[in-house]
Amino acid sequence: MSLPHGVEKKLEIPGDPRQSAEEIVADPVKDVAASLSNRDLLDSTRKISPLRPAEDALELDSTELDLKEVVDVIWEWLTRKNLLGLPKVAVIGR
Repeated sequence: MSLPHGVEKKLEIPGDPRQSAEEIVADPVKDVAASLSNRDLLDSTRKISPLRPAEDALELDSTELDLKEVVDVIWEWLTRKNLLGLPKVAVIGR
């Protein structure tokens, strides 16, 4: 390959394909994360029916958990609160 006029040496800097892929994917992930944060802010601060957890809601941060761990935590909560089994239903009226 011929070099452009005035260029004596060509410096080639090959990139690691994995790192290049991570950089390509990182920008869209940042965009989606920003969009989700914005949506959460709008939902939680709107005047009519703002999105808020119930006062007695349990909160589970599943960021670092796999599916089995999430299910195990939920199962433990349900067991502790005695909420396993058939639902208790009262039928009133005819």
